[in-house]
Amino acid sequence: MAVVVEKTESATSRVALVTAWSHQRRAHLVIETSLGALVDVASLDPVAVVVVVELDVVEIVVDEMPDWASLEKAIRQLAVDFSRVVVLAPSAAMGDAHRELRGTPATLQQWWFEDDAVRFGAEELL
Repeated sequence: MAVVVEKTESATSRVALVTAWSHQRRAHLVIETSLGALVDVASLDPVAVVVVVELDVVEIVVDEMPDWASLEKAIRQLAVDFSRVVVLAPSAAMGDAHRELRGTPATLQQWWFEDDAVRFGAEELL
């Protein structure tokens, strides 16, 4: 079961839909929402958020050029309420993500499009 709070046709929302579906097929309750609905930070568009309720995990899907300082602030706020925070970043942004988010209480996972399908790499520590 998914609750869609905000729906757009951006790459981040497409990745979030695939992420939500992968959790749903394991029978987890998933909620798609905006980052602003969970934390008090400046706008981080385009950003999509998937909350996996039973696992107490929040996954943040970002594009290639997010506001890294605001994202770091959001991660720290989310880490207070969730046992795991995962940032899903496009493969082209992985170097920047490691550099800008180092020391935050999150893991990093890359995503990319291949043959019109969303693909994911392994989670990496920051």
